[in-house]
Amino acid sequence: METLIPYFTTKVGQVAYTRERLELDDGDFLDLDWLKSGANDLIIISHGLEGNSKDHFIEQSVSALQKQGYDILVWHYRSCSKEMNRLPRFYDHGDIQDLHEVIQHAGKSYQNINLLGFSMGGTMVINYLGSDNVDSNIRKAIAISAPMDLRAASENLNKGLNKFLEKSFLKKWKRKIRLKAIDFPELFDLSALVHVTTLVELYRYLIPLHGYETLAEYYEKWSCHQYLSKIDNRLLIVNALNDPMLSRNCYPVDACKKSETVFLETPKYGGHTGFTKKMNGKLWYVWRTEQFLS
Repeated sequence: METLIPYFTTKVGQVAYTRERLELDDGDFLDLDWLKSGANDLIIISHGLEGNSKDHFIEQSVSALQKQGYDILVWHYRSCSKEMNRLPRFYDHGDIQDLHEVIQHAGKSYQNINLLGFSMGGTMVINYLGSDNVDSNIRKAIAISAPMDLRAASENLNKGLNKFLEKSFLKKWKRKIRLKAIDFPELFDLSALVHVTTLVELYRYLIPLHGYETLAEYYEKWSCHQYLSKIDNRLLIVNALNDPMLSRNCYPVDACKKSETVFLETPKYGGHTGFTKKMNGKLWYVWRTEQFLS
């Protein structure tokens, strides 16, 4: 309930972004939503599955962090900016090259860049920081409600009240696939799409477009808990103990104890990107983000 109530009740659309389109070398594009006030430091925010810059937890973060003296950039994954991307593929947890392209683009104007990722975006941030291609402009990073074990997170979406979110995700995905099939009819079997009723089945349907042989290969490659030992940047992971989507591997206590740069906090409450508790008049996760970055 702590996950669902803010999802359905928080008013959004209060932030006036300026949009920019970043053209990619492969012929596709990424849409970037900016909030600038002339600050020296930038925060790049990565949203969750089927999310965008209007998500309640992103708008709440953006509004508060700009007041703390940061410029903000929320980037949209391919197909998530209300306009369909050009290529047959969509996006996945391993799109760290797209994140890298965004960082390099922003690095033309900012020397100090921080990363903030929610849910899938948190996983992507961790995968990026654990890669061999981390930009030197990156200072700190925060991953909130990060599903670090992708197999378990996908399966958990089909349990209990999580089914409400899974149903919402599937509705959005199926609409996108039908639109994509208009331009690439030979790549999408819409008769098979009718039988897709879970996120796991959807991933099996889509992974060939992303270059994976099996779903197991995808899960194994991009479950980010395995990359924590490679991270040199200061990273804060905030995963609530009552998050209904997370598994044991999403609370990597031992790995973080061994690290001098990766910090894990596991508040008792918060759900999945819910965090309704307040601290000093601010939502707790917003307050904690400000504290860590400063």
